[in-house]
Amino acid sequence: NTTSSAVGTIAGLTVSLPAGPYVQVRVDGSLYVGIPGALEMEMAGTITIALRGASLALSANGNLNLQVGGTTLLTFSVNNAALVVSSSGLAGKVDLSLPALNAGLGSLSGNFVWEINTTGSPVPTINNAFVNLPAGPYVRVSGNGTLDILGFVPLSGAFNFELASDHINLAINASIGLFGSSLSLSTAGEIWSDGVVFTT
Repeated sequence: NTTSSAVGTIAGLTVSLPAGPYVQVRVDGSLYVGIPGALEMEMAGTITIALRGASLALSANGNLNLQVGGTTLLTFSVNNAALVVSSSGLAGKVDLSLPALNAGLGSLSGNFVWEINTTGSPVPTINNAFVNLPAGPYVRVSGNGTLDILGFVPLSGAFNFELASDHINLAINASIGLFGSSLSLSTAGEIWSDGVVFTT
């Protein structure tokens, strides 16, 4: 839509195009990247790419499979992934879920969120996906999950990591179960060029 008005129908066909100008491509299917038999990645779901002025936006949801040597290593559920690149910088948010990873010594499951905003402005939406990113610059990674070791040593918790323009923020809350008892760890801190501050 290169017009500045929304377009509801074209020749009697409902199209529901938002106001422009933009060019947008939506694909329901899969995107494969990799070297067959070595390292492979396949994203299956819905992928939307939009060009608006000088900005390029990408959003996706579905399942992300990582394979090594033809064997699936990890399968993530991509609940919401959105990224925009413009002259102001880079902004994006990726929300992933790991339903269950069973290994020889136990299992791992959890939710992880990666956020980035190198612009000086808040970014509420990307490709109509709500991301609610505050003004940057920063890179954030957060997560919560459970690691079950040998079937009887559960480790669960949450973490937050933020790389700001001049320091690093870090917070960890975790607990481990041993022989019917639970041990907890809670700490938060900041790392600066001239020193560190932590509290437990």
